[in-house]
Amino acid sequence: MATTRIIAMHKGPGKSIRSAIAGRIDYAVNPDKTGNYEFVTSYRCDYHTADAEFELAKAQYEVNTGRKYKGDILAYQIRQSFAPGEITPEEANRLGYALADRLLKGKHAFIVATHTDKAHIHNHIIFNSVNLDCNGKWKDVFRSHKVIAHLSDLICAEHNLSVVINPQNRQNSSYNKWKGYRYKPSNRKLLCWDIDEILAGSPKSYETFIRRLGEKGYTLNTGRYVSVKHILWQQGVRLDTLGDGYSIEHIKNVILKKEKHIPTPKSEDRPKLLIDIESKIRDKGPAYINALKVANLKQMAKTYCFLQENHISSLDEMRKLVYEEAEKLSKIEDAIKMIDAEIAHNEEYLKHTRNYAAGREIYAEYKKSGFSREYEEKYHDVIQPYKDAKHFFDKYADGGKIPTVTKLNSDLVCLRSEKGRINNMYYPLKAKHKDNLTRLSHAKILFDEKPEKDERVPVLQKKKTRSYDIGR
Repeated sequence: MATTRIIAMHKGPGKSIRSAIAGRIDYAVNPDKTGNYEFVTSYRCDYHTADAEFELAKAQYEVNTGRKYKGDILAYQIRQSFAPGEITPEEANRLGYALADRLLKGKHAFIVATHTDKAHIHNHIIFNSVNLDCNGKWKDVFRSHKVIAHLSDLICAEHNLSVVINPQNRQNSSYNKWKGYRYKPSNRKLLCWDIDEILAGSPKSYETFIRRLGEKGYTLNTGRYVSVKHILWQQGVRLDTLGDGYSIEHIKNVILKKEKHIPTPKSEDRPKLLIDIESKIRDKGPAYINALKVANLKQMAKTYCFLQENHISSLDEMRKLVYEEAEKLSKIEDAIKMIDAEIAHNEEYLKHTRNYAAGREIYAEYKKSGFSREYEEKYHDVIQPYKDAKHFFDKYADGGKIPTVTKLNSDLVCLRSEKGRINNMYYPLKAKHKDNLTRLSHAKILFDEKPEKDERVPVLQKKKTRSYDIGR
C-alpha cells in the first residue's frame, strides 16, 4: 500500500536554476536518510551532477525549439509513502524506480531516493521537466495525480502488496494528512471515546461523571450551551454537536439507567485493503476479461516467436539466457558503482585542492600572527576550509604531490565519459533483460511448468571486481 503526491519544484526568489535544483536533490539524497546513498538510483543522470544536467537541458530546449522556457517550474517531485512494516528499503526503491519508469516512459531523466528516517519508508522521485531530447516538457495535467496513484497501486498489486480501497482524498496529499491512515484522531472523537469509557464504568451519579471528566483533564462549561474543553485544547466542543447520544439529557438518563448508550466505534488505524484482486477484475465484466485474454494471447504469441527465432527448445535454455543476462547486468552495475565512487572521490579532491590554493597565503599570515583568534574569526571562511583540505591531503596524498586542478578536471571528464559509455550499454541490456523475464514466465506456461506461489527469479550475488574496463 502506498500513497502518492506530485509537487512542482519552483525556482524561488533570488535563486538560480542550478542552486534551486541542487538544494532539492541534496535533501532527497541525504546520506543520513538514504543509508549513505545505498538507496539512491537514477536514470540517464548522475545525482552528483543532476543540477548541472537539468540546467543544461533547459538551455538546450531553448536552442532546439526557439521558445523561451516560460514559468519557474524546474522539475517535479513525486513522494511515494508506504505503510510501516510492509516493505523493505531495497524493494521500495525498486518500486519507486518502476513507477517513474512507467510514468515517464524513458523520456525524462530522474532520481529515486528512498528515505528510511521515518516510521514509514518513502521515496522522493525527482525528474526533469524537460525531456531527454530537449524538445518538449512534461505536462502536469489536471488529473495527473490520479494517474500516478493508479500506477502506484498497480505496481503494489504486482508485487503482492496491499492496495487501498476508497482512498478518501489520498491523492496528492501528504502522508500524515491522508484520511485512510491518520496518525491522530480529531478532538471530537477523543471526547466521544472518553465519554464512552466513563459511561461504560457505570457512574453512580451525574456528579461522579463530572468528576471523572475532570480526572481526564476536561472542564465542563455551563451556560446557554454546555461545552467541554481539555487543558491541551485551544477551544471547547459543544456536547449538542456530538450527536443525540452525547447530550446532557441523554447522559443523565444513561446514568439513571433510563436509556442505553451506544458508543462511537473506534475506527481502525489501517484502511481496508484489497485482498482478492482477481475478483475485482471479474467485476469489470466479460468485455474487459476478453480484452485481457486477447492481450495475453498476443504476449504468448510474441514469446513463442522469440523462442523459435532463437532456437530455444527447453525451459532450461531460456533460464540460462536470463541468468547470463543477469550476470552481465551485475558486472556492469559493479562497474558503474566503482566509477561513481571514483568520481565522488575526485570531486572531493578537486574541492579541497581549490580550498588549499585559495587559503595558503592567508593561513601563512595567520601562522605569523601567532594563530591570533581575532585573525581567525576575520578569515574563518578561508582558514577552516584550508585546514579541512590539509587534513584530507594528509589522509589520501600519502606525502606525495598534490594533483593540479587541471589534472583533476581532466580525470573527471574521462571518468564521466567512461560512465556514459557504460550507461549506453547498460540501459538497452536492462530493457532486454526485463523483456526476457516476462518471456520466461510465459515460457513456463508453454512448456507446461506450473510456477510455485510467489516464485521469483533468483538474484545473482554480485562479485567484487577490481576493474571497470568491460571492453569497448
